[in-house]
Amino acid sequence: MPRSLCDFPFHLDGMIQVLAVRHGDAQLAAAADRKALLERVRAGEHVEIDVDAVTYIQRKTPNRNFVRFKDGALRTIAKSGVGSPYLKDHAQRDVLSRGGTTTASKAVKNEETGDWEFHQSFHLVKPWAVEGTLDGTLDRFSIGWSPTGPVVYAHTGEPLEDWPKHWPGDKLEDGTVVEWVFTAADLVETSAVNVPAVVGTRPKGLAEFRAALSAHLGGEPPIPPQEGTMKRVLKALGLSADAAEESALAAVEKLEQDRDAAVKLGEVAELELKAEREAHERARVQLAEHELRAATAAGAALDAAIEKLYAEGRLVKAQTGAGRAQPDLYEETLREIHAKLGMARFEAAAARLHAKVPVGKQAAADDPAPPSNVIELSARQKGFVGQMGMTEEQYRKNLERGGQF
Repeated sequence: MPRSLCDFPFHLDGMIQVLAVRHGDAQLAAAADRKALLERVRAGEHVEIDVDAVTYIQRKTPNRNFVRFKDGALRTIAKSGVGSPYLKDHAQRDVLSRGGTTTASKAVKNEETGDWEFHQSFHLVKPWAVEGTLDGTLDRFSIGWSPTGPVVYAHTGEPLEDWPKHWPGDKLEDGTVVEWVFTAADLVETSAVNVPAVVGTRPKGLAEFRAALSAHLGGEPPIPPQEGTMKRVLKALGLSADAAEESALAAVEKLEQDRDAAVKLGEVAELELKAEREAHERARVQLAEHELRAATAAGAALDAAIEKLYAEGRLVKAQTGAGRAQPDLYEETLREIHAKLGMARFEAAAARLHAKVPVGKQAAADDPAPPSNVIELSARQKGFVGQMGMTEEQYRKNLERGGQF
């Protein structure tokens, strides 16, 4: 056993049962008796009580901390607790945390279950210990001990060395769960606790226990290979369980080479991706410039076609009283046709316009209003419009857009 383990404060909680609370020779079984005594304590009177409790149970199955005592040493270990302090939260270095003294301690075998139990009695004198026991808030205990003999692994009987090869709760390849067995120990204290000092739930409690023990032993222990580790490594390398060391080293070297090659391929791919992104950005800019030039050219072509219609007298600018010219009302319609249907439909609509003034001549300010470009409908067309449920204006718009009604 590593000698440094002797000073480590091992703690363990059990299924706790308060057996009895006594004041002098009187048993405080009734709630009224406890209440009356509690009122005296809270009034400042000094009161001392005795408590009998089951503070530890060792079953055949592992407890939640995965540590146990050697069955043959249980009576001796339990008896060592007589005279040990009753503490608060395992505060072994704080004298103010002592609430009383253990007056009796023995190991008792439960005949019904076959389990071993530690039955302890405490004489409590400090107000916090007496009050907490009487009002029922101190009803959980945790024993603390120091090993005085070898600590062994339950599954092999092998003693622990300088650094634990297996930790409590480790699960081995064959499914075995590791337990530590303390072959000899002294109970150094029993504490009243809310939650045991070494939390029993896995994995948090065991992780805290390992961290505390590692710090006590002077640092992080080296991580020893667990049983079956090499077999798992060989299997991961695609080798048989009895493969030679040279084969394993060669396989590892091949993995390293493959990793380096993959890294280089990744670097090349990253450079190629960067080049592709730059090329894509250049193409996007070029496309935007092309679309801008195309839109500018289309706008210029439309403006030229509109000006030509004015020059041919198909569109006429009206003169206002102030001498300013206003565009032909039909120009807006032609531009809308161009925007929605394209140049071909624009040219078709423009071709149906007849000249309203001689070529190159626009109306003067005092000229009569130019003839309208509104399409006149025949009686047959008007009848057709009525049958279709359309208005004459809708019908004209359709004709202007190249419709064939």
